[in-house]
Amino acid sequence: MAKSTEKAFRKVKLTMKNNFTIRAANLNDKDFLATAILMADKGPSPVSSYCGVFNLSEEIAEEKIKLMLDEELDSCELSPEHFLVAEKDGQMAAAVAGWVEGFDGVASWMVRAALFQEYYPREALDHAQKMKELIDEVVVHRTMGALQLESVYVDPAFRGNRLATRLFSAHVERCQKEHPKAEMAELMTYVENEKAIKLYQNMGFSVVKQSKSNNPDVLKYYPGSGMVLMQIKLEKLLTT
Repeated sequence: MAKSTEKAFRKVKLTMKNNFTIRAANLNDKDFLATAILMADKGPSPVSSYCGVFNLSEEIAEEKIKLMLDEELDSCELSPEHFLVAEKDGQMAAAVAGWVEGFDGVASWMVRAALFQEYYPREALDHAQKMKELIDEVVVHRTMGALQLESVYVDPAFRGNRLATRLFSAHVERCQKEHPKAEMAELMTYVENEKAIKLYQNMGFSVVKQSKSNNPDVLKYYPGSGMVLMQIKLEKLLTT
């Protein structure tokens, strides 16, 4: 993403009905963003992959995610640069990350792996390495050139205001300006998160990839036994 355009976008605030405002995130928001990343990954499960796969407590995982956010790297959800947030009266209400996969020639999983190598303890990385077979069964890879919508989180106090839908639309508008060749948007969730899958299907998303692990211990490490990759044409996410 062009830094000059991104800075211009940061200066623009879109005041929404019910007094919500959408804006680009920044490092001052990293506490909320770290919470959003963990909570979105967990969904209704008590387990986050950021914790289970690496055998870390939620507190330590959140601390490490904040350090990763400080790096402000492109190409994955672990960067404030890719987040849009909604707020009301100065209180953070919702967040969604968005980037075009591979827009800089680097896949998001590669950026995350580099950040994990840098910030997670050696014993955590060793734990994940021992689980490589399980990880390969669960992980689904994103489509290069598609807008990724990730870490979709709305604070419980603000649910029911269609904030995720509005943040999706704002991400599409930004994407169309920065990446006019992009045609599709994608998101991921876990197969057991049936409520989220149904919600996204009602928005027009379709499942295009799905994984499934038969490992009896998978739910000790992941929020689901597999993942679904869902896709939609960009223009269908635009709201008036």
